[in-house]
Amino acid sequence: MRSRLAGPGAKRSLTRPKPSQTGRARACPMPYRGQEVRAGCPHCGETGAGFPLRCRRSVRRRQLSHEGVERHDLSHVSDRTFVLANRSAIRRGHYRLGRAILQQSHDPAGLEEARREFDAELALNPSDAVAEYQVAQIFATQGKKVESATRYERAALLRPDFPEALIAVAKLRSEARRYPEAVELLEKAVRLQPRSEPARYALMLAYRNAGRPDDARKAKAELDKLQKPPEGEFTDFLKRLGEKPAQ
Repeated sequence: MRSRLAGPGAKRSLTRPKPSQTGRARACPMPYRGQEVRAGCPHCGETGAGFPLRCRRSVRRRQLSHEGVERHDLSHVSDRTFVLANRSAIRRGHYRLGRAILQQSHDPAGLEEARREFDAELALNPSDAVAEYQVAQIFATQGKKVESATRYERAALLRPDFPEALIAVAKLRSEARRYPEAVELLEKAVRLQPRSEPARYALMLAYRNAGRPDDARKAKAELDKLQKPPEGEFTDFLKRLGEKPAQ
């Protein structure tokens, strides 16, 4: 231990009181190294059920600070080995491991391994709509349309405010020529996520297939607005000079 903490701060680090002695959380003095995954904390060697909260560099600690923007972002838990070693201590550990697997590989073995992790998460938390959606996407990639449709439907049922799931179910309705139902779902998806190009595009097609050409044209106009790059300060400057910006 002394060789790893050699230097003026070595004695201080070695004699620092434990959390139980101070009643406060101990800051981890060690930087994270991917190869240092151990049964306890990979940064400070802390063990026990409480280490994810005591160590300021632990995945659990960082995860808590990112909950507001979590969604599909796994940048703070992208080390697959670390997640695998500590998934029991990480909130939604199986889900995060599945995402880490998909980030590394989309080959058949990787897809199946990720699906097992998502299903394991669902066994612990049956109401996890995002895990259901991930399983549905994997089944769709594998060409299992029936299984994929079932899981998309379940994801949308669990979270009626989940735009991606609504879009997926709407496409299923369109394939079944149930266009009014597809339109209803896509209108809701657009209300939830007005700047979603996939939602706007799918809604345009649904309007057209439902025999509503005027609405389809309006939807296309809204889509064109999203796809058109915003005019910058230089374009405004050219307008003031009476020149036309490049098309």
